Order: sequence, then structure tokens, then C-alpha cells
Amino acid sequence: MLAPSPSQHLESEIRPHGNPPYDSDIPNPALEPAAIKNLLNDGARRSRMTVDAYRSLIQSTANSARVSFATALQVTTFFERMPPGERSAFFEQLALIEQAAARYGVSVGRFVRIIIGGDDGEASSRH
Repeated sequence: MLAPSPSQHLESEIRPHGNPPYDSDIPNPALEPAAIKNLLNDGARRSRMTVDAYRSLIQSTANSARVSFATALQVTTFFERMPPGERSAFFEQLALIEQAAARYGVSVGRFVRIIIGGDDGEASSRH
């Protein structure tokens, strides 16, 4: 199934606190049809592909990750807008987190939830 067109309703997305300033124009908590269209157009332009090809790429990513189209679009936009230096640091930190999670025999998601203090998203008092 192809990705939703901007006119189709998308589920609400809850994003973490403290998003970097370069993704501040992504609506929160839900992506409106106009925002979807804008993000798709911007992403296609950044990637030098047609909007339809970019929409298919996002849908394929969403299917592979088992997340909604809106989530895949938001995460992809966040990553594509990330400055190159921050992108490198991001992957370095991700590698460290993956290694630590493997050392303790838990998934990366569970490892991060343990560190931040559970499923409610509230930071633990250890920080």
C-alpha cells in the first residue's frame, strides 16, 4: 500500500521533549495534511527525487520499521536536517548505546527506557 496522501488522516504522533531547533517547523502533536505535503516536497528536493519516489521511500521505511508513515517522515526529516557534525556524533553515540545494551542483554529501546527512568518518559532522579 502506498503512503497516505496529505489529505488522508494520520494518527497523532507524540514527540520527545527538547527537539533541536532545526525541526521546529514539524507540527506537534499531529502532522496536518499541509505539513505532510511540505515535508514530502522538502524531502524530495533535498534528496533530488520526485515527490512520488520520496513518498515511496518513506513508506518503505515505515513498513520496514513497523511505524506509521507520519513517524517515518518525521524521523527522516529530523535526520536529513541534522548538521553533518551532529550526524556523526549521533552515530557514534548510537554505537555506544548498542554496545552497552548488548552487554546487558537488552534491546536498545529497553536500555534507553531503563536509563531515562521507565516508560513514562520522565527522566530519572539519577540525572
